[in-house]
Amino acid sequence: MKKLLILTAFLSFAAYSTPAQLTVEQEALQFMKAYEKAVLDRDVAFYEKYMDEQFMSLGPNSATLNKSQCLANARRPVESNNYRVIDTQSKMTKIISSSDLVTIVSNWRVVRQATSAVNAPPQIDSGSTTTVLQKKGEWRLMFEHVAFDASPPDSDLGEIGRTSQSVSKSLVYHNYNDLEPMLAASFTRVDEDGLTAKRTPFLASLREGNLLITGMRTSNTYINRRENTAVETGLMDFKGTLNGESFVKSVEYTRMWVKSDDKWKLKSEYLTKTAQ
Repeated sequence: MKKLLILTAFLSFAAYSTPAQLTVEQEALQFMKAYEKAVLDRDVAFYEKYMDEQFMSLGPNSATLNKSQCLANARRPVESNNYRVIDTQSKMTKIISSSDLVTIVSNWRVVRQATSAVNAPPQIDSGSTTTVLQKKGEWRLMFEHVAFDASPPDSDLGEIGRTSQSVSKSLVYHNYNDLEPMLAASFTRVDEDGLTAKRTPFLASLREGNLLITGMRTSNTYINRRENTAVETGLMDFKGTLNGESFVKSVEYTRMWVKSDDKWKLKSEYLTKTAQ
């Protein structure tokens, strides 16, 4: 049942237009409205066009889907699913934008009807979603984390926070052997300029000294945990060198966590420049 919602939530998008006078935030929100409509319309062609090739969805119980898997499920007949979506609504709670990269956090509510029992009362699910969009000429869906409402144990929130601090300390003290097992196998990092690095190239860049972080401080941290996945947001000030050039940066960050073998691992990290 939970898996179905994740599959349905990424099925398609509806066509949209973006007038030139709109701000980056307004364009991104317009894109998301088209996406919400397409959940009902199952517009597979639009869905295929605007989902990035590197797209990844992360749902409850660590369910992960790439673009090919999402498209395969999108093409399945509605009748083959246990439920069909009859209404969906979302309310944005936070938007973070930097250049062509936008992160949107929303609360959502979905009404579903069982396909095998049309007279049964509809089922209502609710939760939260964090969506990352990037403008590459046109808007592209890069990542989405969907979670159901639940009351997370305080011990898990503390464990995520401690692991996050360990990741930051490993970067500052250059303990990359300690950092490596804390990164998920499919770890992805998108920096404030929209540059993407996978796990192996990112670790290589650190070990070769191309990226050297010498100081880091996080603040305004918020962790939203749902079952075996979690989203951490906050502010980050850090300094170091990149290819020999010194830098000092202030960014807003989003870290996606997944629980595997009873340990929390960093699935992805997205950085966006703070508003000036």
